[in-house]
Parts: sequence; C-alpha cells; structure tokens
Amino acid sequence: MTTDSAGSSTVPTRSTVTASDGVTLAVHSYTEIDPQRPTVLAIHGYPDNHHLWDGVAEHLTGRYNLVAYDVRGAGESARPAGRSNYRFSQLLSDTGAVIDSLGVGGCICWPTTGGSIQAWAAVTERDRDEQSGLVSPRYPGRTSTTRASSYGRPVLHAVSST
Repeated sequence: MTTDSAGSSTVPTRSTVTASDGVTLAVHSYTEIDPQRPTVLAIHGYPDNHHLWDGVAEHLTGRYNLVAYDVRGAGESARPAGRSNYRFSQLLSDTGAVIDSLGVGGCICWPTTGGSIQAWAAVTERDRDEQSGLVSPRYPGRTSTTRASSYGRPVLHAVSST
C-alpha cells in the first residue's frame, strides 16, 4: 500500500492498492491501524465513493480502525474500460487485496447495499484463518452483524442499532 497524504480521524489518509489485474484502488484510512482495535472496512456501491462514510467516521474512529476504499470505476480508483473488468470474481479479488494490504488479522466488512454481495463473499469465500465479520444493512436504522459462515466459523449473530 502506498500512502499519498496524512489525515486526521475524520479526514482520511489516502493510499493505493494495486489489484490483481493492475487497476489502482484508492484506499482511505480514517485512523492509523492500531492492532489492538477491530478494523472496519467500509465498502460502498455504485455510483457512490468513500465520502459516503465521512459522516459516520467520527462516531467509529474512537473504537475501530476505519478504512474505506473506492471500488473500481468509482471515486479516486481507476476506471477500467469494458464490462469484463467488473466481473464478480475481480470485485472479490479487489476486496481481498485491500484487506491484505491492511496487515490486520481480519476485519469487519461494512457495505452499503451495493457493496454487500462482494463483502459477503469476502468474509465467507476467502480461505482465511482470521475471524472476519459483516455488518449488512437491512433497512434504515437497523443492521445485522453476520459472522462468516464457512470454515467452521460462527454462523449468525444478529444485533440491532435501535
């Protein structure tokens, strides 16, 4: 991961990760990575970008490492031409590359509805020893937290924000 500029808890530090096909992904860290805290990877859908998470950053950065990345074709990430460059397998690979670049033992993926399917796959299909989780939106004001269900990990733990 290459760092471009410094930031504070609500102004993210921008860095880049090179995807498996050479596309450059912009990664925005709202905090320094502290191995003592859980890491939340925020994933937006289309046509959004990492700024979608700016409003919640101040509420999370005291307890969590918060990182958001611009998915390929959005925000500050590269925009490859052609639909074949946006196949699900590549989106999953992108998420894995970002997670691996963080150097943490696992993370909680927090997607918007548009990023949910690749986040789900990231915590269930990747062969990882680390514990990973998923916060998935159901409807405004409520969330469910799901632990990865593959590789013998716990199946479901639901919580509500209201």
